[in-house]
Amino acid sequence: MIHAHSARWAGAATARMSDAFGVPYVLTEHFSGFQRDAVVPWRWPLVETGFRHAHGLAAVSSGLKDAIAKHGLAAPEDVAVHPNPVRTALFTPPPDERPAPPPFRVVTVTGLNDRKDVGTLLEAFAQAFRRLDAAVLKIVGDGPRREALEEQSRRLGTDSRVDFRGQLDRTAVREALWEAHAFVLPSRHETFGVALVEAMATGLPVVATRCGGPEDIVTDETGCLVPTNDPDALAEALRTMRDRWASYDPDRIRASVLDRYGPEPFVRRTQSFYRRAREASP
Repeated sequence: MIHAHSARWAGAATARMSDAFGVPYVLTEHFSGFQRDAVVPWRWPLVETGFRHAHGLAAVSSGLKDAIAKHGLAAPEDVAVHPNPVRTALFTPPPDERPAPPPFRVVTVTGLNDRKDVGTLLEAFAQAFRRLDAAVLKIVGDGPRREALEEQSRRLGTDSRVDFRGQLDRTAVREALWEAHAFVLPSRHETFGVALVEAMATGLPVVATRCGGPEDIVTDETGCLVPTNDPDALAEALRTMRDRWASYDPDRIRASVLDRYGPEPFVRRTQSFYRRAREASP
């Protein structure tokens, strides 16, 4: 069995390998470009080849599955939803109970680029928490928009409460999550949301945008969803989270991750995926 990840790069090559060696292949799609209509024209024949000849198809979220169907690459019933796994053994609850606010500590782990839309988060944070001692925001990650975002924070008057931490290793990311009361994901497009699920694995409640991936992940027990590119709605959600964060059960939040995104369910899904593909191959 050959397992290709994303038809954009691996699909056509895997189809040729499968044909040359007589080995079936499956394809798991991750690429957000199907949601954003961002596949360049010359690549479409390669993408279509990868989808057309696969013996099994999966997408990492329902939103991505719908986008694949919209582009006519596969019928919805032919695409399984197989979410990514996360490292639940690393992303654990903190050893000590999180101290109560103030200040209310918000964290995001993200790239600093247009698609991740940290600018809307900065606007929402400034709107939601006008008092200097009300809240702090920690931004973990780096990218081409960092300088512009730092300047935006200064312009909004929040630079003393917004901490741009840059790129951190996984252990340091976990420690940043341990120090927070809530996690926020402000993206315009996500096919899944690994950082979101890692935060939930530590027991954090979350605020996320309806951007394609979080709709499968976030429930009323684990947080709330807001529209993309809407600082007013995000500000209101942040204020509500500040008032309600203690009502969320960290153990139930983590349990929701273990049930769906831990290593055991991932292995079961993958084994079943391979079995069905072998049965479908000539």
